[in-house]
Amino acid sequence: MKFFGKTVWCSLVCIVLLIAQQADAEVLEKKSFSRTRDGIIVGGELLPVFLGEKIENLRLYAYHDGSLKLIPFQIDELTPNRDTYILPQGPKPNTKEGDGLLSPQDELVFMSFDTGARVSNDEWVAGFRKFEEIEIIDPLTGGKGWVYLFAFDVPPARAKGDYAKWDEENEQIVTRVYINGYTPGEEDIHFTKLLTRKPLGGSVDFVDRLKIRMHFELALPPLKISFNEEDTGMEIFRYKDGPIRVIRVGRIFFRFMGKIKIPAGLVMEIYYESYGQGPTIFRLPAAVKKILKHWIVAVGVDLSPEAYGMKFYSSNNLRGVTIDGKMSPEEKKLDLGPSDWHVVTGSHGTYLNRVINDAPPTKGYNIGDVNRYCDDVGAPDPPEEYPGQIGFFYTWSDFAAMGAEKLKTSVLFYAPAPNFKPGDQVEFLNIEDHPPLIKTGKKKGKSRCLPWHPHFPEGYFLSED
Repeated sequence: MKFFGKTVWCSLVCIVLLIAQQADAEVLEKKSFSRTRDGIIVGGELLPVFLGEKIENLRLYAYHDGSLKLIPFQIDELTPNRDTYILPQGPKPNTKEGDGLLSPQDELVFMSFDTGARVSNDEWVAGFRKFEEIEIIDPLTGGKGWVYLFAFDVPPARAKGDYAKWDEENEQIVTRVYINGYTPGEEDIHFTKLLTRKPLGGSVDFVDRLKIRMHFELALPPLKISFNEEDTGMEIFRYKDGPIRVIRVGRIFFRFMGKIKIPAGLVMEIYYESYGQGPTIFRLPAAVKKILKHWIVAVGVDLSPEAYGMKFYSSNNLRGVTIDGKMSPEEKKLDLGPSDWHVVTGSHGTYLNRVINDAPPTKGYNIGDVNRYCDDVGAPDPPEEYPGQIGFFYTWSDFAAMGAEKLKTSVLFYAPAPNFKPGDQVEFLNIEDHPPLIKTGKKKGKSRCLPWHPHFPEGYFLSED
């Protein structure tokens, strides 16, 4: 009996050690990818194994806490020329342009913080037909993370989790990090609410409004016409409220004499958990373009008195100045040359902003600095909810200087933690400046950080064999 007992005990120890070795062997490489802000966008051309598969039958997994677990994701369909998203919600959904099958132009989207370790395929999930390992690489550090895409005949329920939500009733985007709102019932292109949410609860709306001021000067007849954000509207055609991002697409127009709508281009709004993107194409009717001498556009965010005590920084002004509704000597000496980013921050939260476009430098129009800053509560700038200009940083451009009938621009905003310090912007700006690399089998590419980017060459996001 002693011999039998000893044998059984030794066998149990061996089995335990074998299981432990197998558990360790499952992790082929630990996750070293440390970026947590990026929405990762994998083009369908990087997933040839799944082309033609029903999107509803796909599920995404990552290795966490000892096993593969479902993670939130979405797949957004696009038209073959990749110029239109297939969006199922809103007054004019265009689902008929999609087929529900994964195509090369479609986009698999998930969050960078959901990536996990690389694991062997000894013990996959049950019932799948095919899979693909997707490797995500930080081009700056070489850090790596992995997710695994599976196809099923009968897929499991989706992972719980919704990182960005569109609140239809209150017309606002709600995430764990911020609330970005518009005026309910209005066709606004400008937001009037931005609350950056604190980890322990509570938030303060320190924004007056996004101001958009336009000045047209005609050559013949010599005439100047001005519009502001309340003369400018946006009709949302369609949208998609997915678990990773919200996409809204609409038409921009000017209201001439308060009634006549003049088409001005198309706008797309893309919201992730801690940042938002506003790629926009401005267009003018050809007849107007022919007689247009200048088209001056000023865009910036004016703040509310709740911003008093917050700090303003920019890429040119790293020492910062205090916002209090009065122009201090330091504020009057700000470097207003071309800048890469600017930010307002305090205990309320942080709003980091940058604007990228394909317009040339403004010329031929006496508007002074391309950037301007005003912190003077006694300087009215209607229309506005709070009189005066409070920590108001804005950028001027002459779109007519392009010599083309359209201009692409994108207003990008990010919501870092409260009490920002210079240097904190890097992890956010890297989203567009250094998009993660993607590897699937022999295919290589880059995360599609924006639907377009003026500084990236044609084909930048496409795969390489």
